[in-house]
Amino acid sequence: MNKLYPELVSECLRLGEGHVPHEETCVERRPAVFTLKTPSTALYTGDDRRLNYRFWAVETLGYLAGVDDEWYADLLVDANPRISRWRNPKTKRFDGAYGPRLKLSLPGIEELLRREPDSRQAVASIRPPGMPDSSLDIPCTVALQFLRSAAGDLDLLVYMRSNDLDWGVPYDVPAFCSLQAVMAGCLGWPIGTYTHVAGSLHLYETHRPEFYPHARFASLQVPQLRWSADNSCEVLIDQALAFLTSLAVHRSEGRPWADFGVSVVSGLNDDYWRQWVNTVRFSWKAWEELQK
Repeated sequence: MNKLYPELVSECLRLGEGHVPHEETCVERRPAVFTLKTPSTALYTGDDRRLNYRFWAVETLGYLAGVDDEWYADLLVDANPRISRWRNPKTKRFDGAYGPRLKLSLPGIEELLRREPDSRQAVASIRPPGMPDSSLDIPCTVALQFLRSAAGDLDLLVYMRSNDLDWGVPYDVPAFCSLQAVMAGCLGWPIGTYTHVAGSLHLYETHRPEFYPHARFASLQVPQLRWSADNSCEVLIDQALAFLTSLAVHRSEGRPWADFGVSVVSGLNDDYWRQWVNTVRFSWKAWEELQK
């Protein structure tokens, strides 16, 4: 992604067509398709872009844990205050939360692929049927399809109706690659390719990422789940919920993100959760100090 992401932005600016959705001028590629051969490298880690990895971790683990509770929305906003504009003021939740939708599908997809590895029915739907209501938070993602390749790898195909190259792509792609890693770790299959399809891949005039020719890159990667006979989506869902609950308590007590410890994830898959802890604790300031 460190190579691909700047190329996607450059191509959109060069070849995109002008549109004005929501009364905001943007350039769009319709449609756009790209593939990552190594999904573990789906995070953009350049110090020119300085992504918010804590927000990415909280959002991604929410997908796995299947939560949309008010306490979880509080944790999301704590990690990224900017997203509070899309929160439902009445329920204090995010209407378009992916977690509950994915929780309905992931265990069944695992069971299906164990039983019928070449099935084409391993699809997790996120966008509900019908026209959207008046919510501020309409899911951009339509569906995820897990497929076994001819080589026996687990591929993932994602279709999004709309994808912002600044605020969306650098968080969405590694989030979905994380789910691919989880499913592969549960099935005991190697991770294959990740293919991303967007009906609209766009950049708004008001927020366009800039890249530096001499950017430095951190060593963060999408957490990888090593296969174990004890792995299952249901187990990982429970553990993700425990992780997020502990993190929410940690933050509610006023303790720094960087002090979040690994003791809360003792048990199965310790190494996997330690990778997530390291992501939550990551600080660009601390990273720069280490580079001196």
